[in-house]
Amino acid sequence: GIRAAVRRRAASGEPVEDGQQVTIDEALEMYTIQGARSGGLEHEVGTLEAGKRADLVVLSADPTALAPEDLDRLTVQRTVCGGSDVYVRTGRASG
Repeated sequence: GIRAAVRRRAASGEPVEDGQQVTIDEALEMYTIQGARSGGLEHEVGTLEAGKRADLVVLSADPTALAPEDLDRLTVQRTVCGGSDVYVRTGRASG
């Protein structure tokens, strides 16, 4: 969803007009604090703060440092829900 918001393509696959995309920072905010606010849960989730649930993912790179076309290279390295690991990438190559 974040990649789609940043890269915005028409049904034909062509880029949409300039100004129709959002920045990576705006997209991350849409999926974190704005998503929490829309569900009335901003007091529980949406930002990393004392007293809130620690739900987060650790990515293979900083998405704000990548070009939009490189966002699909990101992989999830770790997922934490409620402060507990629910997924940790082992580093073993697959295949």
